[in-house]
Amino acid sequence: MIRGQAFTIRTLHDLVLMVVRLRYEKGLNDKARERITDIAQTNGLLDAAGKPTSKYFALIDDEVEKLARELTGHTKQAAGLCACGCGRMVRGRAKTATQACRKRMSRMAA
Repeated sequence: MIRGQAFTIRTLHDLVLMVVRLRYEKGLNDKARERITDIAQTNGLLDAAGKPTSKYFALIDDEVEKLARELTGHTKQAAGLCACGCGRMVRGRAKTATQACRKRMSRMAA
């Protein structure tokens, strides 16, 4: 379906990955695009117009964001977001939003 590969959708995470591919990848055929849209609408990730819902945005994690950045070509992290990947807004010149984020970053570095 996508570049000659058949993907199975087992979890909502898999479905979110497929919706990201649906939104940003140009090589999908119409049948695959329609099937992914129908499944995503059934699970509440897309509304009737095909726009992402709040449930879609709530399920985005680092892996999904990395895929979206790879497909769109935007490799830099958005300014103003926490460096640990939690998605919180940071204040001033800080890189992390909370002490827990700083600890998480120190554990990733080790």
